[in-house]
Amino acid sequence: MFFPELASNPRMLKMESEIKKQTNLLLDEVLSLSNHEDEINKIDNFLLTYIKSSNLVGTNSVEIRSAKGFEESCFALRKNNYINPESLSVFQFYQACTIIKETNKQTGK
Repeated sequence: MFFPELASNPRMLKMESEIKKQTNLLLDEVLSLSNHEDEINKIDNFLLTYIKSSNLVGTNSVEIRSAKGFEESCFALRKNNYINPESLSVFQFYQACTIIKETNKQTGK
């Protein structure tokens, strides 16, 4: 897992496990020409019902909340001497956020 601290939630781990099973079944179908349609459909149904649907329109939509969260994170990074957080790669951005979070935890902020 690339960002293990982001997936410490058991629900996310379960979902990731099911996606991995589904991917392996799909690959097996392609490589060995076997049929796993029933198993894949069960996983599809599980994933579709496991995730709570999100609001996709309006002022409280997922897109708006994501954009606000990104801007708040950029502000926090700038405040901690990261000159241009928008130019960081995804990995660098999450690492910087993780470092700041750990530093704040240690200093009691």
